Amino acid sequence: MMEGNINADSRLSPLSAKQAYVAFGDQANLPWLKLLKPGYRHCFVVLEAADCWVLYEPLSHRTEITVIPTQPSFDPAAWLRHFDYTVVPVMIDPPRKTAAPWGPFTCVEAVKRVLGVRARFILTPWRLFEFLREQNEKVVDKSKIIGY
Repeated sequence: MMEGNINADSRLSPLSAKQAYVAFGDQANLPWLKLLKPGYRHCFVVLEAADCWVLYEPLSHRTEITVIPTQPSFDPAAWLRHFDYTVVPVMIDPPRKTAAPWGPFTCVEAVKRVLGVRARFILTPWRLFEFLREQNEKVVDKSKIIGY
């Protein structure tokens, strides 16, 4: 399998996979972020845990981690779309036991580490979105994809 594949180790049990949603938005608190593609200037992830969801948001000045208690009616994708994010569902398998390639610490690198993505040339939220879309054709919100 290719190095950047999220499900890189097929020997792992599918029962150990975790559901996650990667969200892409237009936040641009730093001037240089305005150079990035509109709608894809920031990314973060919402992860499934045993009895809750965990929002992991790496920001330029700090990292926010929020626990969202599980309720039967809670739909993370719908919740994120409500706040105008483009959402990609992802299944996370346990990572390989090798070091990830070095990269500058950005929201993209932080999300790649959570997902186990080892594609070193994914540096922007748009490129991460394209990679995840290739890996998973089931993009939750296609209305923001140019050409749809």
